[in-house]
Amino acid sequence: MSIKVAIVGGGPAGIAALDAMVHEQAFADVTLFDCKPEVSGTWVYNSETPPPYTVPSTRAGSDAPSSPSLPTRFPATTPASAAPDHINSTYASLETNVEADVMEFTYSRIPTVRSALTLAKYGADSPFRHHSVIRSWLQSLTKGYEHLIQLNTTVELAEWRQHTSGDHWVLTLRRRAPDGDHWRQERFDKLLVASGKYIKPYVPQVPGLGSFPGLLQHSQQFRSSETYRGKKVVVVGGSISAMDLVYDVLFVASKTLSSRTRDGHQVEIVGSAAFDHPKVDKRGRIERIEGSTVYFDDGSLEEGVDCILYGTGYLLSVPFLPNEDYSHGRLHRVYQHVISIDNPSLAYVGFVAGGLTFKVFEWQAVFAARVFAGRAALPSKTAMEQWEHQRLQKIGNNDRFNYINDDFEGYFEGLRSLAGTEGPGRQLPPYNDEWRVKLMRGHQRKRDFFERHYHTPPALPAQPSTELSSRAARL
Repeated sequence: MSIKVAIVGGGPAGIAALDAMVHEQAFADVTLFDCKPEVSGTWVYNSETPPPYTVPSTRAGSDAPSSPSLPTRFPATTPASAAPDHINSTYASLETNVEADVMEFTYSRIPTVRSALTLAKYGADSPFRHHSVIRSWLQSLTKGYEHLIQLNTTVELAEWRQHTSGDHWVLTLRRRAPDGDHWRQERFDKLLVASGKYIKPYVPQVPGLGSFPGLLQHSQQFRSSETYRGKKVVVVGGSISAMDLVYDVLFVASKTLSSRTRDGHQVEIVGSAAFDHPKVDKRGRIERIEGSTVYFDDGSLEEGVDCILYGTGYLLSVPFLPNEDYSHGRLHRVYQHVISIDNPSLAYVGFVAGGLTFKVFEWQAVFAARVFAGRAALPSKTAMEQWEHQRLQKIGNNDRFNYINDDFEGYFEGLRSLAGTEGPGRQLPPYNDEWRVKLMRGHQRKRDFFERHYHTPPALPAQPSTELSSRAARL
């Protein structure tokens, strides 16, 4: 049987999926689609600030209001869409927040290249890597696969069609070109979604937010701390991105306030050193905004606020699958966060959280490839539904459903067992608890850095380079 596989997304999850599918040697055709002009997903840096978004932004799911209208016939050419096809969240100084050897795939090492910034912050043995190193490494993994990758191509719609000649996916594709948008449709037998979680910012509903006269941004729009120099800034959020934003603006803002509704569940892992900094004015949840005055639910208020900066994460959104359920920030009816219970020709890679990314993508991708190839037997539909039910009973119907840090070993070993060893594909090694140890060690290193510089900012490079120069340390 000639099986055609479509992969949506050219970031680390999509690249892992492409590698797994090719090595499985079971498919007549594998095609990866990405809307950007190059692969590596969110690790592609763009200095331009993303356009403003509609506030509030609270609706998860499959909606994509900026998506162009679909033609009625194919192929077709339409005027170029004015809306951006992709929005990057990478900023100039971004570095990994996990040790490099914890992130890397088992078949490829991340280069030992350290930026001037990471050397200044963490020393000569820093385990963290600049975003340009990650981008270059990811792109190197696609060498030899270029003929399988279609860039500047957006999957606008994926439809499952049942037919007497065989059920299949129909993808509506739009390729941006200088002379307009070129549309076509193509059939595939299997669909793997690796489009990522960092697409649609979450900005909660707050009375008066839409009329706030100052600068309103989400972490996705953050590009440089200089934007906030001399300004009074309220950072909203209680997890990792908010912590990074607090520290990024702390020594340049005239005043930094932290608005938190609860202790973020990731703070359990990385700590709260940035929030606890003596220069940070801790407040409650934003209750309402009147002009430039922000009112908090702890009874306090702050006048003359210049900027509200949201580090509140993202909504789960897969706009090309309008019939799937992505409410409550999680995948619904998806076994082991990978295989659709109702339609095993649909798989997801990269939608878990809690650490050990990108490594977990490799495990998910190999499992998906084995299932698509018919080499991995899935449990019964009842058993897969029971897995989801038990997890809901344990964790609840919320975004924590996607977190695997409560049992890394159980998840990795479970996928390895399900994937099996049949066929020529990638072989998954046993889980190594040293990965978890190094994950926690990296977080501790960041906590130590925050605490060392409670009172004085560190001596860091004045303008972090977006690319590492030839003088970058290779230690």
